[in-house]
Amino acid sequence: MNLVRRDLLLGAGLAVVPLSSSRADRGLAPYRYEPGKSGPSPLVRLGADAMRLKLKAMSSIRAAGEMVAPAVLAGLPARDLLPPDAVDTLWMLFFQNAQVFVGHARSQTPVVAFFNPLLDLWWVTLWSPTGRRAEQAKLIAGGAMVPGRPATTDPLPAWRRRMARISIVDALRGSGGAGDVEFGKIFAFESATPPAAFDRLSAAPGALLVERGLGPAAAVQAFSRARQGYPSYGTMVGALSSGAPPAGGLSAEARRSFAELAKMAPALRARLSPVSVARIEGLWFVVSCTPFSGRYVVLSAHRETPGGGEVARLTLVDLFGGAVL
Repeated sequence: MNLVRRDLLLGAGLAVVPLSSSRADRGLAPYRYEPGKSGPSPLVRLGADAMRLKLKAMSSIRAAGEMVAPAVLAGLPARDLLPPDAVDTLWMLFFQNAQVFVGHARSQTPVVAFFNPLLDLWWVTLWSPTGRRAEQAKLIAGGAMVPGRPATTDPLPAWRRRMARISIVDALRGSGGAGDVEFGKIFAFESATPPAAFDRLSAAPGALLVERGLGPAAAVQAFSRARQGYPSYGTMVGALSSGAPPAGGLSAEARRSFAELAKMAPALRARLSPVSVARIEGLWFVVSCTPFSGRYVVLSAHRETPGGGEVARLTLVDLFGGAVL
C-alpha cells in the first residue's frame, strides 16, 4: 500500500494516510503543492490553516481565537454549560482525535470540517479565504451529515451503540468511514459554488458534546484510579514508545501483536494516552491514541493478575478502514 506522510508537508506528528482510496485522496488533496508553481497554492494554504487551527485548539480553543471569528467563539457549543477551563479540556479532547476534511475549496466560502469518529461528532466551519479564519460553524452529530436529517440526541456515539451487537474491535473498525463518505457527497472538494448544504444541516446541542466528551473522560479517570492494580498499561505505553518489548505484563497473544506494532512508525505508537475505556466481562478495554493521530487507535484489553495486571490483547485499529493488526 502506497503511504505518504503528511508530516513531510505540514509538520511533525500528523497522520499517515493511504493514497490508494478515493477518500484518502480527498483528505490529502489540499496539501499537495502544484508542480511548476512557486510557493503554496491557495488550496495548500487552506489545508495548512485548517491543520494549524486543529493544533492550536488541542492546547486551548481560546488559543485558536485569531483563526475563529468572535461570533463563532462566543457561540461555541458547551461554552454556556461549562467553565472556561472545562470548555478548553472538552475541545482539546475533540480535536485530539479529529480528522480534517475540506469541501468547496475553490468557492469564496470553503468548508473545513473536523470529525472525531470516537465522539461521532463533526465541527463544520465556513471559512473566509481572505481573512483565513472560520466565519460560521455548526456542531453536527454523526449520521446527520445529510441536509434535513434530524440530529441525534443519543449520548452514546455510534460505535458504542454497535457494541451491543458486535465486538468492540468490529465496532471501532471503520467507525469514521460512513461520515467520510457522507461529507464527500454533499461538499465536493474542488467545487467553486457556495456550499448551500451547510445551512440545511441540523446542528446538535452543545450538551451532546459534553455528554460524549466528558463521559469517556470520566471512564478514563476511573480506569486511571484502578490502574494502580493494572500497571500493565503503563508498561505497555512505555514499551510501545521505545519499541522494545517488556520483560513481562503481556500475554503470548499480546506479545505477538506487540512485535508487529513495534515495526510501525513511532507516530502510531509513541506517547499513547487513553481516550475511551469500557469494562467488558472483567476486562478493561482501553482505546488509546497518540497526540496527533485521528485515524489509528491502539485497543488494549487488561486483566488483573497476582503479578499486577496483564495486557491480554493488543490491536491497532484503523477508524476509517479495518483492523490493521
